[in-house]
Amino acid sequence: MLLFTKDTISDEGRIKVEKSTMLEAYPVHRHEFIELVYILAGDGFQVIDDRKYPVSHGNLLFIDYGQTHSILPGTSMTFAHILLEPKFFSRELVNVESIIDIFCYNLFSEFSGKQQNATQCVAFYQEEREMADNLIEIMLNEYSRKEPGYLSVLRASTQTLFSWMLRRLNSGTDKVIQNSIQDVVEYINEHFSEKIELNDIAARGFYNPDYLSRLLKKYCGKSFSQYVKEKRISQAARLMRTTSLPISEIMLQSGYTDSKMFYRHFHEIYGTAPGCYRKME
Repeated sequence: MLLFTKDTISDEGRIKVEKSTMLEAYPVHRHEFIELVYILAGDGFQVIDDRKYPVSHGNLLFIDYGQTHSILPGTSMTFAHILLEPKFFSRELVNVESIIDIFCYNLFSEFSGKQQNATQCVAFYQEEREMADNLIEIMLNEYSRKEPGYLSVLRASTQTLFSWMLRRLNSGTDKVIQNSIQDVVEYINEHFSEKIELNDIAARGFYNPDYLSRLLKKYCGKSFSQYVKEKRISQAARLMRTTSLPISEIMLQSGYTDSKMFYRHFHEIYGTAPGCYRKME
């Protein structure tokens, strides 16, 4: 696989801005820098980490450090590509929140078994596309001429592109996050009787555990531990109502191995001991 190193960016400002025309496929490659690709004309398919994006005029793609990138056969397009080293970014642009927001489900981000739900391509339309076209033209001219202050113009223009991309991504963020959280909840519902911990679920989906905990609280109204506790005790109560299994077996089938914790949790939710609950039923 091709690897483009940081030496590809020869400019002292840690940025390279060029226009290219591609009339054929381009092989899979990685690079040691960040790339923005803006489609100026034509159409085709670009691939980032095995996800295929149909692109045409007005599409902006973000390829992160180390990701795979390729262009598929049948492509005929003109595009601007902006190669950036992290050192180029202003302090404001590289703060953690900005990067996490841009990939709001894909860096801690993210429940990436559900990474296929994340997108690294946005589309600008009508007035937005005209503004993007003009901004890209400014960047190409500034990089070509390298007049005094050109790096400041490029830095501001890059930040503008990121801000526009973030605006586009955020327009669908809430729904994507809700869908991801629904997947997490469904996983808990299916596995609550097993040994299940927040860190394990977070690791499965590349979520930051603290962030996942906050999302569960926001969208479900309950912490992870409270949600699991209620599911387990609800299961125990159902088994007491519908079976003659001994309480010790019900405890195990509900996901508990510690009897003291089981009895304490049951009392917290139903206000009585398991045996008394069964007699009442």
